[in-house]
Amino acid sequence: MSRTLTLAVLQPEAISHSLTDSLDWLAKQAEQAAACGAQLALLPELFASPFWFTAEVWRWAQPQGGLVERFLQDTARANGLYLGGSYLEARGEHFYNTFALASPAGQIVGRVGKAHPCSLERAVFAPSPGAQVIDTELGRIGVAICYDNALREVVDPLLAAEPDVWLMPLSAPMPPASLGGQRGLEAYLTILRDSPAAMAALFGLPVAMANKCGRWQSPMPGWLPAADSHFPGLSCIADSDGVQVAALGAQPGFAVAQVTLDPARKRCHVPAAYQRHRPWLVAPPLDYRLFALFEWWGARRYRRHPQRAALAQQQSLRT
Repeated sequence: MSRTLTLAVLQPEAISHSLTDSLDWLAKQAEQAAACGAQLALLPELFASPFWFTAEVWRWAQPQGGLVERFLQDTARANGLYLGGSYLEARGEHFYNTFALASPAGQIVGRVGKAHPCSLERAVFAPSPGAQVIDTELGRIGVAICYDNALREVVDPLLAAEPDVWLMPLSAPMPPASLGGQRGLEAYLTILRDSPAAMAALFGLPVAMANKCGRWQSPMPGWLPAADSHFPGLSCIADSDGVQVAALGAQPGFAVAQVTLDPARKRCHVPAAYQRHRPWLVAPPLDYRLFALFEWWGARRYRRHPQRAALAQQQSLRT
């Protein structure tokens, strides 16, 4: 039997200096979304830190049960909704990109790690593969963080767990350049805008995607020049029939929409015709072909960083 669920996506400006200001803004947006009936609200990937590719970002890392998870718990409890997003986690000698979901009771009911750090992300956090679906009173919540949504190694087990909803937290800025030139950049923007609805149509699942907006500046490792671009936003919600039912542009804000969870629509498998695109789900942009090289280089820098283990242990003790 089908049922409805009210989803929200929150789209903040990218953090540049003040975590407190950003969390205060997000708390107000969550309150307004709840007032509009939202039962489940999604924050972007790495919503509580800058999107940097160098070791400077490690000082923003938090442990499980730390400031960021307490924010999720307190905000979810205060507004009577489920609230989730990913943050830079310090655990043991490593850093991870971890999605945490808080319940209306103020409990962390599940966590999902980013299985495959994308490109230069590998210079600042390690892979964290594992279960992609969180059981809740609302249903089974599937989560894939940003680039993980493009990879069969993540999509296949996520679908095998038969989710009722698919959440896509993103930290997806416009690349400063593309192998395809201007056409490549336009294609990237099209994929970012249209993929949630396409995934919803393909698998018969409601999809919520939350991204950031505003200026993006990042130092780069090694000899690479610093990045200076922007996050295009485009956060959206698509219903299980593939129709986009709410969308944001390039400004901060939130969107709320009711979606249908219909077992008759759900198709928890990838069609055979998509096999030819492996390891990706669909035909990738040309730039994706370079990711493996940057991931190898980033992993090498991460592994060899002389302070990484000590800094991770230090950050994991924060309260």
